[in-house]
Amino acid sequence: SVKAARKEFVKRYGKECKPLFAIHGFNSEPGTVFKRCKQAQGRFDNDDKNDNNDDTNNGGNENTSHFKKKKKTTTTTTTRTVIIPVIWPCVNGIGLRYHVDKNENVPEAEKEFKMLLGNAMNVFQSKNLICHSMGNQVLRRVANGSMKFDNIFMVAADVRHDIFHANYINSATNRDAVEKDGLRIFRMLSKHTEGPNAGKPKGKIYCLYNNYDFALARSPWAGMNWVNRLGRVGIGSYDSWWRPGFIKFDEKRLVHPMLYGYTENVCAYDHLSWKD
Repeated sequence: SVKAARKEFVKRYGKECKPLFAIHGFNSEPGTVFKRCKQAQGRFDNDDKNDNNDDTNNGGNENTSHFKKKKKTTTTTTTRTVIIPVIWPCVNGIGLRYHVDKNENVPEAEKEFKMLLGNAMNVFQSKNLICHSMGNQVLRRVANGSMKFDNIFMVAADVRHDIFHANYINSATNRDAVEKDGLRIFRMLSKHTEGPNAGKPKGKIYCLYNNYDFALARSPWAGMNWVNRLGRVGIGSYDSWWRPGFIKFDEKRLVHPMLYGYTENVCAYDHLSWKD
């Protein structure tokens, strides 16, 4: 059962562990996903060790990287992130198989996830979510306020670039319209329950983008939707698919008012080195 799984998780990793549910993208077989998650977990664990050493050597200055866990400022145990891969059936290949994943496998994954994820994920009071590439299509389809996460990381997101824009959201003709998906994702953020910030989100929606992601640039043509992708230009930017490297952000004007201040862009090209 789900409760038994959580009990085993706590027994193995401790009460202070925070799950990071990871939904993979297109062209990812389970064996590859597990291998990459294991490698990423090793890096998280190494960062924990390095952070502890930094506390001793530099007076506890906090590392501000978006990809490392923030440490508690007290002397209590540091929260450890544990990656939990979420596997959905996708085709191993490229080209026309992209259409099979987007048009057949993602909708099927949606059905299964809606039955499973809410109960399975909500047994953890505090947790984060990361989605890569077409995994963000899965997120978009299953998004609803019943699943809560402290932070949501959208990496190389293969969804339309204006999913969080006010004009796109306001174009919805009914509450169930796909144009409302951005709001549904936003409502998945956990909220403070007390204090001056009661009712406000605890964290943010982070968008890891790279305007030189030429593989993602082919998505509008491969998917025949002709709309630039979020993972290329970030949240609250102009649609500049024809000029890679030229991106202007105007989040206050473009992003829906409900979301403004709760989104953040991270440029992969600037923050990740080749060795990473």
